[in-house]
Amino acid sequence: MLNKESWQELFQTSEVNSALHVFMDIFGYYFTIAFPYKLIILSKTCNSKWITKGIKISSKRMCVLNSVKRKFSLSREAQAYIKKYHITYKKVLKEVKKRENDGYIEKATNKTKKVGANKYTIWKVLFIR
Repeated sequence: MLNKESWQELFQTSEVNSALHVFMDIFGYYFTIAFPYKLIILSKTCNSKWITKGIKISSKRMCVLNSVKRKFSLSREAQAYIKKYHITYKKVLKEVKKRENDGYIEKATNKTKKVGANKYTIWKVLFIR
């Protein structure tokens, strides 16, 4: 494609910057022809069934509390409340994840047999999930 271009406009310019702009325009034109834009739509799939509506609400509230904590100087009571909420939120997440993993192990047909590519069910929970 580029070998079919005459390049006369490029050779007729005497200034270096304008020659560079002409070259970049010509090159960009052929580049977009050779490699057109392709629209890719990424789908958001969430396989985590343990993320409930309440956890999502708590997560948003935790984000708001953290941003308020960073932006403003708060009283000790407010700081203590945010800290207590954060600790409770972490405990709830840990417990829900634990229950989800326990259910995953319970549903497995044989916990000691290999599942997939050389992975045991329990090890799959420990290292992958």
